[in-house]
Amino acid sequence: MYKVFIDNTFISFRKSFFYKTDIPEEFLPALQTEKLEEFLNYINSKASDEPILTLSPNPSHALRSFFKNFRWIEAAGGIVRNTSTNKSLFMIRHGKWDIPKGKIEDGESIEEAAKREITEECGIQHLEITKELSPTYHVYHAYGDFWIKKTYWYVLETEETEVNPQSEEGISSIEWLDADEISKVEENTYASILDVIAEYGTSLI
Repeated sequence: MYKVFIDNTFISFRKSFFYKTDIPEEFLPALQTEKLEEFLNYINSKASDEPILTLSPNPSHALRSFFKNFRWIEAAGGIVRNTSTNKSLFMIRHGKWDIPKGKIEDGESIEEAAKREITEECGIQHLEITKELSPTYHVYHAYGDFWIKKTYWYVLETEETEVNPQSEEGISSIEWLDADEISKVEENTYASILDVIAEYGTSLI
């Protein structure tokens, strides 16, 4: 299954033996960029907990076909766990809880990008990837184009406790949180981050 987040609502692309979609016919088969504003209005008219469902024998193909007129970008990041305190790292970015992440640079592996972004945004130097989480997708508008961003997520570990927020990236604070404190993150974050936290939470049990 793939989720494409648009604000705090999402389109769900799921595997099935047959094709069926809740997306109105006027937006099919591929979403044209000139129709995006109209489509976003349709998305925002839906309840945030009511996914727009697309069933397909090949969900990946259905996703890329629908968004083929968008530019694609890939990013990487992750949740860092401190091995000495068993606390997890979260940050406040532009007034919301977030997880360190950023664009994958040319010639860089996904894992290298995740580590580099965490180092740049949080000041942590020594990181070890221990688990790969599911990627997320979301739509956004920048530089006059409409984009689909695919973000790869990891669980990483470190013994370091000192952090240094990258203020030029809008990061105002970084906190190490106990497992029972993560609920406060869930109260003020993005829908896509909630999915990452939910999957990460299973590794804490």
